[in-house]
Parts: sequence; C-alpha cells; structure tokens
Amino acid sequence: MLTGLHLRDFALADRVELDLQPGFTVITGETGAGKSVLIQALTFALGSLADAEMIRPGADATEVEAMFDLANSEAYGPVARQLSDADIPFEGELIVRRTLTRPRDGSQRLGGRLRINDRAATVGVLRELAPLLADIHGQQEHLSLLRPQQQLDLLDRFAGVEHQRDAVSAMVRRLRMLDRQLIDLSQSERERIRRVALLRHEASEIDAAGLQSGEEASLLGQHRRLVNAQRLALEAADAIASLQEDSLGHALGAIRRIAELDDTASPICDAIEGAAEQSAEALRSLRIYADEVEIDPQRLSEVEARIALLGDMKRRWGDTIEEVIAYGERARSEADRLEQESA
Repeated sequence: MLTGLHLRDFALADRVELDLQPGFTVITGETGAGKSVLIQALTFALGSLADAEMIRPGADATEVEAMFDLANSEAYGPVARQLSDADIPFEGELIVRRTLTRPRDGSQRLGGRLRINDRAATVGVLRELAPLLADIHGQQEHLSLLRPQQQLDLLDRFAGVEHQRDAVSAMVRRLRMLDRQLIDLSQSERERIRRVALLRHEASEIDAAGLQSGEEASLLGQHRRLVNAQRLALEAADAIASLQEDSLGHALGAIRRIAELDDTASPICDAIEGAAEQSAEALRSLRIYADEVEIDPQRLSEVEARIALLGDMKRRWGDTIEEVIAYGERARSEADRLEQESA
C-alpha cells in the first residue's frame, strides 16, 4: 500500500507531506484545492513523463517521494523479482524519489534523477514496477487488467503455479547472472592477452635499446665535448704554445748559476726543477688531449639521438635509466606470471 507521498516545489505546492494509514482514505475538497496535484505527483513518482510545469514557479527543481509498504502484499514477489533483476535492494518497503530540475545552460532539456530504495535507477525500471504499486483510474487511463503482465500474474495465480513461475524466474535470473559472468571472463581473458602483449612489447623495446647503468652521464659528457670541440681545440693549442715558451727552463738556468755562488739558493733551484718537470709532464698530457679532441658532426648526431632515446624511455618508464631497466625486468616477470596463470 501507499504509505506516504511527499512533495517539494511541485506544481503550485510549496511543500506537502501526506502520510497514510492502513484502510480506506478519501481526500476531498472544492475545485482548486489541490487534489489533482496529488494525483499528478503520484503519477510522476510512478514514471509519467516529466513536464516543466511540474516545477513550482520561482523554484529551480521539484522532488516527489512516494513510500510503499509491500511486506504483506501480493505484489511483494513480482516487485522483489523485478528489483532483483535491476540490482536494487528490497525488503518489503519501497521508496521512490524522483527529482526534476530546470535547465541552466539555456537549453530546453530538463534535468532529472531517480532513486529507488536509495539506488540509482532508470525510468524504464520504474514504469515496469508502477502497475504493481498502484492503479490510477481516471479519464483515458487503462486498468491494470488490460496490461499483459497483470494478466499473466492473474493466470498464474488462478492456475496455482506461482511456485513454478518463481522457480523459472530464479533460473532465468541465474542464467542472466552466468551470462554476465561469462562476458566478464571473456573480457578478462582478452584484457589478459592484451596486457601480456603490451608487457612483452615494452620489455623487448627496453632490451633492444641495450641500456647501461651510468650511460646517460657518460653521454652527456661526450655531448658537451663534441658541442665545444672547436673551442676546446683552440684553448688546448693556446696552452701548449704558452708551455712551449720554456720560461721555466730559462729561470732554472739562472737559479742554478745563483746556487753555485750562494748555497742558500739551492732550495729555490730544487723547487724550480720540480716545477719544470711537472710543466713538461703537463705539456705531454696536453698534447695527447689536443690530439684526442676532434670535431665530429656525425658522432654528435649519434650522441644526441641516443640522449633523446633515453629521455623518451625515462618519460615512459622511470625517472632514471636504472628505473627503466628495472621496469623492463618487472614487465617480463609479470608477462611470464600471467601466461603461467592461464596455462
């Protein structure tokens, strides 16, 4: 039975809370008292088409809530089956809450929400339930006896086959659930295959790159030398020219002559001799360095391409080359595990 009908900003009504008791209830009043508003609100709660005129002038939205107690009703079984199919909880009490909102984006499309027992539902589900919840008799309204579903229910009760019908309904629900599970399993298998293929591809791509720990720092150093090769060669040549002037050799000859006349100058002579030896060694190293400095545009392009490849891999799989290498190992292990699970 209908136990309550609550309205907010519906038609001309600001707020109405109608709570009904068991038994026969009559609502009377003169024309314009609002009786038809209650009927209109109930039909809206049972799935009738929405209309902007249902929203009270000056309000942005309307809400209608209808409560039904079906615990001891013949409709309990059919309602329970339909709600079970729609994955809506039901324990005898049914609360339908439907809202309608004015458009705010300049369009003419009304907004709306529907909840049955606090679970989001579609108007289609509500319209299937409506014949089991109420019969509204009026102009151009159809009696429930004209509805095929109601006729089937009456025939089942007359034939005394409600239990068989319920058993078949349960098997149908079970079959539908198994169908959904089969679809989920098929989707899971396809997803697993896609996942394995992706992991294999990623691991193969990382392997093909031949990454080495510490490689990036070495490449950056090479890049700096290649970019500045011409400047490095010029600076090295200038340094070699300066060392080749042999000013230390001239100073060493002079200090040796001084030391022959004054023993106190011997330490100075030793120091200059050491500096001259270090200068000669530095000159040899500098010449080797200058010979190794080369202007090589092709090698520069290769290094820049390699640095770009490492950067792309870090963007996809880790902050460092070491993390990228570790990801490749994890990808291979996960792909192996997924394939073993399906075997």
